Amino acid sequence: HFIYIIYTANLQDYIGETVNISDRLEEHKTGHYNESSTKYADDWVLVLSLQADSRTSARVVERYIKSMKSKKFIKKLISETAYLDVFKQIVKYKFQIELL
Repeated sequence: HFIYIIYTANLQDYIGETVNISDRLEEHKTGHYNESSTKYADDWVLVLSLQADSRTSARVVERYIKSMKSKKFIKKLISETAYLDVFKQIVKYKFQIELL
């Protein structure tokens, strides 16, 4: 299972989890789900993906990222390898989840 962050040109990002990133990205781009918060844009780009060992683990990490409620946090995860490495260690310590 994967945790992913996608981004659109209107400066929005979206965090989700899925078993198949390419299929899920296409669903976001085409507005597949009528009630989705991503239906208003069709230019979503994958900017980060992390692999977890199960859907349960992926959902825990997804909720943790969303709970930060910080664009700065998300931008650092995407753009700074060292920050992402520290994040993975925090997740491992806090939730006993190893991210690949």
